[in-house]
Amino acid sequence: MAVIGRILLGILIFLLAVILLLLFFPISYEVSGELSEEKKDVTVRVRWLFGFVRFFMTLPKPATPTLKVLWFSILGKKDSDKKKKKPTKKSMQSNGQEPPADDAKPESQSETAQDELDQNETMQDVTQGEHGSGDAKQPSEVSEEAPGDTETTSELADTTSNASETVSESDKPAQEGHKFGKKKKKEKKSENKKPGTKKPLKEKVGELIEEIKFYKALWEDGNTKPFVQAALAKVLHLLKNLFPRKIRGRILFGAASPDVTGYVYGGYTVLRSLYPKRFKVFTFTPDFERKILEGELFVKGWFMLFTVIWDALRILLDKRFKILRKKWKAHKNEKNKSEEGA
Repeated sequence: MAVIGRILLGILIFLLAVILLLLFFPISYEVSGELSEEKKDVTVRVRWLFGFVRFFMTLPKPATPTLKVLWFSILGKKDSDKKKKKPTKKSMQSNGQEPPADDAKPESQSETAQDELDQNETMQDVTQGEHGSGDAKQPSEVSEEAPGDTETTSELADTTSNASETVSESDKPAQEGHKFGKKKKKEKKSENKKPGTKKPLKEKVGELIEEIKFYKALWEDGNTKPFVQAALAKVLHLLKNLFPRKIRGRILFGAASPDVTGYVYGGYTVLRSLYPKRFKVFTFTPDFERKILEGELFVKGWFMLFTVIWDALRILLDKRFKILRKKWKAHKNEKNKSEEGA
Protein backbone atom coordinates (compact mmCIF):
# COMPACT_ATOMS: atom_id res chain seq x y z
CA MET A 1 0.00 0.00 0.00
CA ALA A 2 2.86 2.38 0.76
CA VAL A 3 4.31 1.88 -2.74
CA ILE A 4 0.94 2.58 -4.40
CA GLY A 5 0.54 5.72 -2.28
CA ARG A 6 3.98 6.99 -3.33
CA ILE A 7 3.20 6.33 -6.99
CA LEU A 8 -0.10 8.23 -6.75
CA LEU A 9 1.61 11.10 -4.93
CA GLY A 10 4.27 11.29 -7.63
CA ILE A 11 1.59 11.38 -10.37
CA LEU A 12 -0.27 14.17 -8.56
CA ILE A 13 2.93 16.21 -8.13
CA PHE A 14 3.76 15.75 -11.81
CA LEU A 15 0.26 16.86 -12.93
CA LEU A 16 0.39 19.87 -10.60
CA ALA A 17 3.80 20.86 -11.99
CA VAL A 18 2.47 20.60 -15.57
CA ILE A 19 -0.60 22.72 -14.76
CA LEU A 20 1.53 25.40 -13.08
CA LEU A 21 3.92 25.38 -16.04
CA LEU A 22 1.06 25.86 -18.49
CA LEU A 23 -0.53 28.65 -16.45
CA PHE A 24 2.57 30.63 -15.49
CA PHE A 25 4.85 30.09 -18.48
CA PRO A 26 4.72 33.24 -20.66
CA ILE A 27 3.38 33.26 -24.21
CA SER A 28 5.62 35.52 -26.32
CA TYR A 29 4.48 37.13 -29.57
CA GLU A 30 6.21 39.25 -32.19
CA VAL A 31 4.87 41.30 -35.12
CA SER A 32 7.14 42.88 -37.73
CA GLY A 33 6.51 44.28 -41.17
CA GLU A 34 7.15 46.83 -43.87
CA LEU A 35 4.35 48.83 -45.44
CA SER A 36 4.72 50.73 -48.72
CA GLU A 37 3.00 51.19 -52.06
CA GLU A 38 5.05 48.43 -53.68
CA LYS A 39 4.95 45.78 -50.97
CA LYS A 40 3.09 45.11 -47.74
CA ASP A 41 4.59 42.27 -45.72
CA VAL A 42 3.66 41.55 -42.10
CA THR A 43 4.82 38.48 -40.17
CA VAL A 44 3.34 37.20 -36.89
CA ARG A 45 5.23 34.79 -34.62
CA VAL A 46 4.03 33.19 -31.37
CA ARG A 47 6.12 30.92 -29.12
CA TRP A 48 5.27 29.00 -25.97
CA LEU A 49 7.01 26.48 -23.70
CA PHE A 50 10.59 27.08 -24.90
CA GLY A 51 9.47 26.93 -28.53
CA PHE A 52 7.76 23.55 -28.26
CA VAL A 53 4.57 25.27 -29.51
CA ARG A 54 5.15 27.61 -32.46
CA PHE A 55 2.81 29.66 -34.64
CA PHE A 56 3.76 31.57 -37.80
CA MET A 57 1.72 33.55 -40.33
CA THR A 58 2.43 36.07 -43.08
CA LEU A 59 0.08 38.84 -44.19
CA PRO A 60 -1.39 39.91 -46.59
CA LYS A 61 0.01 37.11 -48.78
CA PRO A 62 -2.37 34.16 -49.33
CA ALA A 63 -0.29 31.91 -47.08
CA THR A 64 -1.87 29.47 -44.65
CA PRO A 65 -0.88 29.83 -40.98
CA THR A 66 1.46 27.17 -39.59
CA LEU A 67 1.16 25.67 -36.11
CA LYS A 68 3.69 23.16 -34.83
CA VAL A 69 3.86 21.23 -31.58
CA LEU A 70 7.38 19.83 -31.16
CA TRP A 71 8.13 18.50 -34.65
CA PHE A 72 4.50 17.70 -35.55
CA SER A 73 2.82 20.19 -37.89
CA ILE A 74 -0.88 20.64 -37.04
CA LEU A 75 -1.65 23.44 -39.51
CA GLY A 76 -0.05 24.63 -42.73
CA LYS A 77 1.30 21.47 -44.34
CA LYS A 78 3.43 22.18 -47.35
CA ASP A 79 2.18 21.39 -50.83
CA SER A 80 5.37 19.47 -51.59
CA ASP A 81 4.27 16.74 -49.19
CA LYS A 82 0.88 16.38 -50.89
CA LYS A 83 1.92 16.64 -54.54
CA LYS A 84 4.62 14.41 -55.98
CA LYS A 85 7.22 16.06 -58.15
CA LYS A 86 7.09 15.17 -61.84
CA PRO A 87 10.28 13.66 -63.31
CA THR A 88 12.31 16.14 -65.36
CA LYS A 89 14.29 15.44 -68.52
CA LYS A 90 17.62 15.47 -66.67
CA SER A 91 16.42 12.97 -64.07
CA MET A 92 15.03 10.68 -66.80
CA GLN A 93 18.29 10.84 -68.76
CA SER A 94 20.30 10.05 -65.62
CA ASN A 95 18.04 7.02 -64.97
CA GLY A 96 18.51 5.78 -68.54
CA GLN A 97 15.00 6.65 -69.75
CA GLU A 98 14.21 8.52 -72.96
CA PRO A 99 12.28 11.75 -72.39
CA PRO A 100 9.09 12.14 -74.46
CA ALA A 101 9.23 14.41 -77.49
CA ASP A 102 7.37 17.70 -77.18
CA ASP A 103 6.05 17.77 -80.76
CA ALA A 104 4.95 14.12 -80.93
CA LYS A 105 1.31 13.64 -80.00
CA PRO A 106 0.24 10.46 -78.23
CA GLU A 107 -1.51 7.79 -80.25
CA SER A 108 -4.45 7.77 -77.87
CA GLN A 109 -5.36 11.36 -78.83
CA SER A 110 -5.32 10.57 -82.56
CA GLU A 111 -7.39 7.45 -82.04
CA THR A 112 -9.93 9.34 -79.98
CA ALA A 113 -10.17 12.04 -82.65
CA GLN A 114 -10.84 9.42 -85.36
CA ASP A 115 -13.48 7.77 -83.18
CA GLU A 116 -15.24 11.11 -82.72
CA LEU A 117 -15.28 11.69 -86.50
CA ASP A 118 -16.74 8.23 -87.12
CA GLN A 119 -19.44 8.83 -84.50
CA ASN A 120 -20.37 12.17 -86.10
CA GLU A 121 -20.68 10.52 -89.55
CA THR A 122 -22.92 7.75 -88.20
CA MET A 123 -25.13 10.29 -86.43
CA GLN A 124 -25.53 12.24 -89.67
CA ASP A 125 -26.54 9.06 -91.53
CA VAL A 126 -29.11 8.22 -88.88
CA THR A 127 -30.67 11.68 -88.94
CA GLN A 128 -30.88 11.62 -92.72
CA GLY A 129 -32.61 8.22 -92.58
CA GLU A 130 -35.17 9.51 -90.08
CA HIS A 131 -36.01 12.54 -92.21
CA GLY A 132 -36.48 10.37 -95.31
CA SER A 133 -33.27 10.92 -97.21
CA GLY A 134 -32.66 7.15 -97.61
CA ASP A 135 -36.20 5.76 -97.44
CA ALA A 136 -37.97 8.71 -99.09
CA LYS A 137 -39.38 8.15 -102.51
CA GLN A 138 -38.46 10.20 -105.52
CA PRO A 139 -40.97 12.63 -107.04
CA SER A 140 -41.54 10.36 -110.03
CA GLU A 141 -42.52 7.47 -107.77
CA VAL A 142 -44.85 9.68 -105.75
CA SER A 143 -46.65 10.85 -108.91
CA GLU A 144 -47.21 7.25 -110.04
CA GLU A 145 -48.92 6.28 -106.77
CA ALA A 146 -52.67 5.93 -106.53
CA PRO A 147 -54.75 8.69 -104.93
CA GLY A 148 -55.70 6.32 -102.07
CA ASP A 149 -52.07 6.09 -100.99
CA THR A 150 -51.85 9.87 -100.63
CA GLU A 151 -54.91 9.88 -98.39
CA THR A 152 -53.37 7.21 -96.16
CA THR A 153 -50.14 9.18 -95.87
CA SER A 154 -52.06 12.33 -94.90
CA GLU A 155 -53.98 10.35 -92.25
CA LEU A 156 -50.70 9.00 -90.88
CA ALA A 157 -49.31 12.54 -90.67
CA ASP A 158 -52.42 13.71 -88.80
CA THR A 159 -52.15 10.86 -86.28
CA THR A 160 -48.44 11.56 -85.67
CA SER A 161 -49.15 15.26 -85.11
CA ASN A 162 -51.95 14.42 -82.65
CA ALA A 163 -49.65 12.00 -80.79
CA SER A 164 -46.92 14.65 -80.51
CA GLU A 165 -49.46 17.13 -79.12
CA THR A 166 -50.62 14.63 -76.49
CA VAL A 167 -47.01 13.87 -75.48
CA SER A 168 -46.19 17.56 -75.15
CA GLU A 169 -49.32 18.08 -73.02
CA SER A 170 -48.37 15.15 -70.79
CA ASP A 171 -44.83 16.54 -70.37
CA LYS A 172 -46.06 19.98 -69.25
CA PRO A 173 -46.95 18.95 -65.67
CA ALA A 174 -43.58 17.21 -65.32
CA GLN A 175 -41.79 20.38 -66.41
CA GLU A 176 -43.91 22.60 -64.23
CA GLY A 177 -43.77 20.27 -61.22
CA HIS A 178 -40.87 22.20 -59.72
CA LYS A 179 -42.85 25.43 -59.96
CA PHE A 180 -45.89 23.81 -58.37
CA GLY A 181 -43.68 22.55 -55.51
CA LYS A 182 -42.37 26.05 -54.91
CA LYS A 183 -45.91 27.44 -54.89
CA LYS A 184 -46.99 24.82 -52.35
CA LYS A 185 -44.06 25.66 -50.09
CA LYS A 186 -44.90 29.35 -50.26
CA GLU A 187 -48.54 28.57 -49.47
CA LYS A 188 -47.49 26.50 -46.45
CA LYS A 189 -45.29 29.30 -45.18
CA SER A 190 -48.12 31.77 -45.57
CA GLU A 191 -50.48 29.37 -43.73
CA ASN A 192 -48.04 29.04 -40.83
CA LYS A 193 -47.98 32.80 -40.37
CA LYS A 194 -50.71 33.85 -37.99
CA PRO A 195 -52.81 36.77 -39.11
CA GLY A 196 -52.61 39.93 -37.07
CA THR A 197 -49.15 39.25 -35.52
CA LYS A 198 -47.99 42.79 -36.22
CA LYS A 199 -48.16 44.99 -33.15
CA PRO A 200 -49.54 48.50 -33.36
CA LEU A 201 -47.24 51.46 -32.95
CA LYS A 202 -48.57 52.37 -29.50
CA GLU A 203 -47.68 48.95 -28.06
CA LYS A 204 -44.17 49.12 -29.53
CA VAL A 205 -43.59 52.57 -28.04
CA GLY A 206 -44.93 51.38 -24.68
CA GLU A 207 -42.60 48.37 -24.65
CA LEU A 208 -39.64 50.60 -25.54
CA ILE A 209 -40.47 52.99 -22.68
CA GLU A 210 -40.70 50.06 -20.23
CA GLU A 211 -37.31 48.75 -21.38
CA ILE A 212 -35.73 52.17 -20.85
CA LYS A 213 -37.27 52.40 -17.37
CA PHE A 214 -35.98 48.93 -16.43
CA TYR A 215 -32.40 49.61 -17.53
CA LYS A 216 -32.46 53.03 -15.86
CA ALA A 217 -33.57 51.45 -12.57
CA LEU A 218 -30.92 48.74 -13.00
CA TRP A 219 -28.22 51.38 -13.51
CA GLU A 220 -29.37 53.34 -10.46
CA ASP A 221 -29.18 50.19 -8.32
CA GLY A 222 -26.56 50.26 -5.58
CA ASN A 223 -24.66 47.27 -7.00
CA THR A 224 -24.37 48.34 -10.63
CA LYS A 225 -22.02 51.34 -10.53
CA PRO A 226 -19.48 49.76 -8.13
CA PHE A 227 -19.46 46.58 -10.20
CA VAL A 228 -18.90 48.51 -13.46
CA GLN A 229 -16.02 50.45 -11.94
CA ALA A 230 -14.37 47.28 -10.62
CA ALA A 231 -14.89 45.46 -13.93
CA LEU A 232 -13.33 48.34 -15.89
CA ALA A 233 -10.30 48.32 -13.59
CA LYS A 234 -9.85 44.59 -14.15
CA VAL A 235 -10.23 44.94 -17.91
CA LEU A 236 -7.61 47.70 -17.98
CA HIS A 237 -5.28 45.52 -15.93
CA LEU A 238 -5.79 42.68 -18.42
CA LEU A 239 -5.14 44.96 -21.41
CA LYS A 240 -1.98 46.25 -19.73
CA ASN A 241 -0.66 42.69 -19.49
CA LEU A 242 -1.61 41.89 -23.09
CA PHE A 243 -0.22 45.15 -24.50
CA PRO A 244 3.21 44.93 -26.21
CA ARG A 245 6.28 45.66 -24.11
CA LYS A 246 8.43 46.88 -27.03
CA ILE A 247 7.20 49.07 -29.90
CA ARG A 248 9.47 50.47 -32.60
CA GLY A 249 8.87 52.00 -36.00
CA ARG A 250 7.07 54.76 -37.86
CA ILE A 251 3.63 54.83 -39.44
CA LEU A 252 2.16 57.28 -41.94
CA PHE A 253 -1.62 56.79 -41.94
CA GLY A 254 -4.40 58.47 -43.88
CA ALA A 255 -7.96 57.23 -44.40
CA ALA A 256 -10.42 58.10 -47.14
CA SER A 257 -12.19 60.57 -44.84
CA PRO A 258 -10.48 62.92 -42.38
CA ASP A 259 -12.93 61.91 -39.63
CA VAL A 260 -11.65 58.32 -39.54
CA THR A 261 -8.07 59.56 -39.54
CA GLY A 262 -8.86 61.80 -36.58
CA TYR A 263 -10.46 58.94 -34.62
CA VAL A 264 -7.44 56.67 -35.20
CA TYR A 265 -5.01 59.41 -34.20
CA GLY A 266 -7.09 60.10 -31.07
CA GLY A 267 -6.87 56.43 -30.06
CA TYR A 268 -3.11 56.52 -30.59
CA THR A 269 -2.75 59.59 -28.35
CA VAL A 270 -4.76 57.89 -25.58
CA LEU A 271 -2.54 54.80 -25.70
CA ARG A 272 0.59 56.94 -25.75
CA SER A 273 -0.60 58.83 -22.66
CA LEU A 274 -1.29 55.54 -20.83
CA TYR A 275 2.02 53.88 -21.80
CA PRO A 276 4.53 56.65 -22.55
CA LYS A 277 7.63 54.49 -22.00
CA ARG A 278 6.58 51.92 -24.58
CA PHE A 279 6.05 54.51 -27.34
CA LYS A 280 9.39 56.27 -27.01
CA VAL A 281 10.82 54.91 -30.25
CA PHE A 282 7.55 54.98 -32.22
CA THR A 283 6.11 57.82 -34.32
CA PHE A 284 2.63 58.06 -35.82
CA THR A 285 1.93 60.84 -38.35
CA PRO A 286 -1.62 61.37 -39.64
CA ASP A 287 -2.36 62.49 -43.20
CA PHE A 288 -5.77 64.14 -43.56
CA GLU A 289 -5.53 64.80 -47.31
CA ARG A 290 -4.92 61.38 -48.89
CA LYS A 291 -5.40 57.66 -48.29
CA ILE A 292 -2.06 56.10 -47.41
CA LEU A 293 -0.49 53.46 -45.15
CA GLU A 294 3.31 53.34 -45.09
CA GLY A 295 6.08 52.73 -42.60
CA GLU A 296 7.89 50.10 -40.57
CA LEU A 297 6.73 48.30 -37.45
CA PHE A 298 8.20 46.00 -34.82
CA VAL A 299 6.10 44.88 -31.83
CA LYS A 300 7.05 42.38 -29.13
CA GLY A 301 5.29 41.31 -25.96
CA TRP A 302 4.37 38.45 -23.66
CA PHE A 303 1.61 37.45 -21.24
CA MET A 304 0.59 34.52 -19.03
CA LEU A 305 -2.58 32.47 -19.20
CA PHE A 306 -2.98 32.78 -15.45
CA THR A 307 -3.54 36.57 -15.64
CA VAL A 308 -6.18 36.22 -18.37
CA ILE A 309 -8.08 33.43 -16.57
CA TRP A 310 -7.77 35.14 -13.16
CA ASP A 311 -9.13 38.51 -14.31
CA ALA A 312 -12.00 36.86 -16.21
CA LEU A 313 -12.98 34.74 -13.18
CA ARG A 314 -12.86 37.76 -10.87
CA ILE A 315 -15.41 39.50 -13.09
CA LEU A 316 -17.71 36.51 -13.61
CA LEU A 317 -17.68 35.28 -9.99
CA ASP A 318 -18.44 38.67 -8.47
CA LYS A 319 -21.60 38.64 -6.29
CA ARG A 320 -22.82 41.93 -7.74
CA PHE A 321 -22.62 40.47 -11.24
CA LYS A 322 -24.72 37.48 -10.14
CA ILE A 323 -27.39 39.79 -8.67
CA LEU A 324 -27.59 41.87 -11.85
CA ARG A 325 -27.79 38.71 -13.94
CA LYS A 326 -30.71 37.36 -11.89
CA LYS A 327 -32.64 40.62 -12.27
CA TRP A 328 -32.06 40.68 -16.02
CA LYS A 329 -33.20 37.05 -16.39
CA ALA A 330 -36.38 37.72 -14.36
CA HIS A 331 -37.20 40.73 -16.54
CA LYS A 332 -36.65 38.67 -19.69
CA ASN A 333 -38.91 35.84 -18.46
CA GLU A 334 -41.71 38.29 -17.63
CA LYS A 335 -41.43 39.82 -21.07
CA ASN A 336 -41.66 36.41 -22.76
CA LYS A 337 -44.71 35.44 -20.69
CA SER A 338 -46.51 38.66 -21.57
CA GLU A 339 -45.82 38.12 -25.28
CA GLU A 340 -47.11 34.52 -25.12
CA GLY A 341 -50.29 35.59 -23.30
CA ALA A 342 -51.00 38.32 -25.82
